[in-house]
Amino acid sequence: FSAAPARARAGNLAWQATAFSAAANLHRMNLFARAGWKRGDWEPALSVLYTPADAGRSVTASVAWQGDRVHVETGVRINGGPGSAVLAQVPARRSLYTTLGWRF
Repeated sequence: FSAAPARARAGNLAWQATAFSAAANLHRMNLFARAGWKRGDWEPALSVLYTPADAGRSVTASVAWQGDRVHVETGVRINGGPGSAVLAQVPARRSLYTTLGWRF
């Protein structure tokens, strides 16, 4: 629930449609490649999302561990490209993440 008035929320939604010059990046012709391998309980991976419309890219390197009931994954994601690329304009160009999951 948002404390912002409906008019402000609607304006924000309209702004998001044109934010970061997104119109050039809304094409469905993007390239995604992922390389990963599993060695025992460990699974390192490298993935790349390339947006040819604006030459943006998002590169993610991760490593996961799978136990009997627990799954842990951590990685780093770096967004970039030329200054006009949407992925180069996102506020968080570098991010670290960790996920934890378990089965009962």
